[in-house]
Amino acid sequence: MSDMACPGVTQLGAYVLGSLPADERAALDAHLLDCPVCAAELSELETLPPLLDRLSIDDVTAESPVAPDDLFDRVAGAIDRDEKRTRRNRRILAAAAAVVVAGGTAIGINAATGGGHPAWHTFQASSGQVQMHVDLVGETTGTQLRVHVAGLPDDEHCRLVAVSRSGERDPAGSWTATYSGGADVTAWTSYRPDQLSRLVLLGTDGQRLVTVNTA
Repeated sequence: MSDMACPGVTQLGAYVLGSLPADERAALDAHLLDCPVCAAELSELETLPPLLDRLSIDDVTAESPVAPDDLFDRVAGAIDRDEKRTRRNRRILAAAAAVVVAGGTAIGINAATGGGHPAWHTFQASSGQVQMHVDLVGETTGTQLRVHVAGLPDDEHCRLVAVSRSGERDPAGSWTATYSGGADVTAWTSYRPDQLSRLVLLGTDGQRLVTVNTA
C-alpha cells in the first residue's frame, strides 16, 4: 500500500503524542472513526507514549537534540506484537520518538522526581452477553488501558472509543474477537483519567456493544 494512500496517516505520530492543535485533532478524531486505514495505523502506534515513558531522563537532557542511535530499537523492541512492522510505521515511530527527544519532553519524570508508580483503577460493565473489564492508569500524555472483553460473537471486529467529559471522542484501539468471543488487549487514549468520561465498545457494524463509565 502506498504511503500516500491516506493523508491522515502523516499526522498520527503527532496525534499519539498529543501535540496536534485542537482543531486539527478534532478533524482527525472524526476522520479516524470513518477511515479503517488510519485506524489500523493508530492501533499500532497507540502504545508509543507509555513506551517512551520508560526511557531515562538522560535521553532528553543531553546537550545534543539528536536522538540516541538505539532509541528506535529500544522503543520498537518493547512493543509486544506478533505482526511485522511496515517501513511506514517505522518511519512514523522513529520520527515521533525523535520529536519527543528534540523537544525536551520530560519522559522520565517519575524517576527524576522520585515519585512512585501511579495506581491502576478498575471499571467494568455489561450489556446483554457482553462484559468489559478495564484497568486504567494515567501516563505522561494520557491513559493506558488494559481491556478484557467476554461474550462477543466470534470474529466480531471491535473498536474502543474514549469519550472525554466535554464529549470529544478519541479512538483508543481496535481488534477482532477470538473464536470464543473474548479479547485481552492493551489500548491507549490521549485523555488523562480526570478528563475521561466513558469507554464505548463498538461492534463490526458500528453498533454499541457496551459502555464503561469512568467518571
